Amino acid sequence: TYSADRAAIDTITTNGTVLVVGTAAQLAALSSTLAGDAVVGQVAVQDSAANILSNLTALNAIGSKFDSATITDTTVSATLVSNLLIIPNLHAGSLTISDTGAQLATAIQASGAPGLAFLNAHTVILSADSLVTASQALSLQSLTGLSKNGHTLVAWDTASHLIDSVDGYLAAVSAGSIDAVFLKTVGGTATVSAATASALFSIPHFSKNNPDSSSNVLTVSDTAAHLESSFTSLNTNKTAVSGIVVSATTTVTDAVYAHMLTLGATTAFGANLTVRDTAANIVANAPAQLGGSPSITPATWALSGSATVSIGSAAFLRGLSGFSPGAFTLALGADGSASVADEDN
Repeated sequence: TYSADRAAIDTITTNGTVLVVGTAAQLAALSSTLAGDAVVGQVAVQDSAANILSNLTALNAIGSKFDSATITDTTVSATLVSNLLIIPNLHAGSLTISDTGAQLATAIQASGAPGLAFLNAHTVILSADSLVTASQALSLQSLTGLSKNGHTLVAWDTASHLIDSVDGYLAAVSAGSIDAVFLKTVGGTATVSAATASALFSIPHFSKNNPDSSSNVLTVSDTAAHLESSFTSLNTNKTAVSGIVVSATTTVTDAVYAHMLTLGATTAFGANLTVRDTAANIVANAPAQLGGSPSITPATWALSGSATVSIGSAAFLRGLSGFSPGAFTLALGADGSASVADEDN
C-alpha cells in the first residue's frame, strides 16, 4: 500500500511515475498527501459504488491524479452510476444496472453520451413495474439491451407529447417495449383536434384513461372538414372518446353530414350546420338521417344546383326545417317549371 511503501516511494526521484490503487476510504484519508506527492502520477480507486460515492468529495480533492475508478459491485442502481460518471475512466466488471424505467432514463438524460455508453456496455434491467413520460421512453429506446425483467413498462403523458413526431416521442411510445400508453390530463379532461386524436389512436395500447384506472374525459373538437379528413380513424375509435364536436358553423355535403351522424358528433355552442347538396341526395338520405334523435339537426338545407323533382319530393324539401333553394330552381316533372314557393299557391 501507499502508506506501507512510503519509504520506498520516497526514493523515487522521477515525478508522476507512481500509480496508487486503493479503496475509497483508504485513498480519501490520504487525499491531501497524494495530491501533494509529486512522484504520484495516478490514483485509482477500486470499491463499491456506494463507498466511492460517499468518499467522492475527498477523492476529487486529489485533483487530476484521481483519474479512474473500478466498481466492484455486481448490481447497482442507475442513480449511483449517474453520480459516478463524473469520474474519468469509470470501469466495472460483470455489472448489472437495475432500476426503474424513470430512473434509468433520468441517468441517461443527466449523463449524456458517456452515461449511455456505460449503460450499454453492461446489463440493464428494470427493477420494478415502471411508469415513464414520453421523453423518458425515448431515452430508454437508446439502450441496446434493456431487459424488462418480467416487469411492465408504461407511458403516461399529455397528448401533445405523446404525438410529438419531431422529437421522436411518438415512435418511442409506439415501440414494442411499451406495454401501455395512458393520457395525462389537467383536471381529468382533455380536448384535442381530429389530427391529434388520429395520432393518439395510432399508438398501440393507447387509453384515454390513467394508469390507476381512473377515467378521463377526452373530447375531439374540430371543424367538420378536419373531422371528415380523419373520419376513418375517428369512426374506428369513437368508443375511445367521450365526445366529438363540430367546432364552428359550416356548410357540408349530405355525405359529410352522414359521417358526422355516424360519429355521433354534436355542434359547439352557437355553431350551426348547413347541408348543401343536390335535391336527389337530400331527398334520398334526409328521411333516414332525421329519423329518431339525430346528434345534429341542420339549421339549413340548401340546394347545390337546380333540379327536376316530383311533386312529392318538392313537398318533402319544402317541409325540411330551414330549407332554402337559394339561387336555384326546382322544376316539377309533371307540371313544368315552378319554384318551391309556387307550391304554396
